[in-house]
Amino acid sequence: YDPEVHRIMELDARETSELTHGVTMIGSHTAHKEKLLQGLVGLMPKLDLHIYGERWTYPARAPELRPHIRGMALIGGRYAKAIRAARINLAITSWAGRIEVDETTTRTFEVPACGGFMLHERTPELLELYEEGREVTAFGSVEELASKIEYYLAHPEEREAIARAGHLRCVPAYSYDQRMKEILAYASSRGTAHAAD
Repeated sequence: YDPEVHRIMELDARETSELTHGVTMIGSHTAHKEKLLQGLVGLMPKLDLHIYGERWTYPARAPELRPHIRGMALIGGRYAKAIRAARINLAITSWAGRIEVDETTTRTFEVPACGGFMLHERTPELLELYEEGREVTAFGSVEELASKIEYYLAHPEEREAIARAGHLRCVPAYSYDQRMKEILAYASSRGTAHAAD
């Protein structure tokens, strides 16, 4: 995450009204996301779900999802505020148990950095980064996703505790700045080791 952009930001009354939803999914369209969200809406037809991102409005997507699609990509402060305002932020990868695809997304780091509560697709890499149930919540099927949404919407105090713990794990450890320092320190140590040879 970029600490200049992905940070806890205060919302005014209008932003709170516009951006506070039960569940927010921010990300460009993929067939995997569409299928998962279609299944979720099938299980929870009255869910307050808002979908933001590229390629959701054209070509037309699943009819069940159209009422939930906002279509626009959120960037900068508006993105950080939408994460902060959402009761639950979904982080959907292309994982589905396939080793050739990413197990994390930018949201894996940006949601906690912005102070948001994250419900993430469960992957081995995610569980190396965060402690499930304390710093992040995760799902492995659409049924588990619906169950977790229902539970955490009804337990705001647990959502807030997990969001705080996720933020503390993420910030500053997973920032671009911190990761670059680690890369440079590693490169420097390797250079010193080779010089000694």
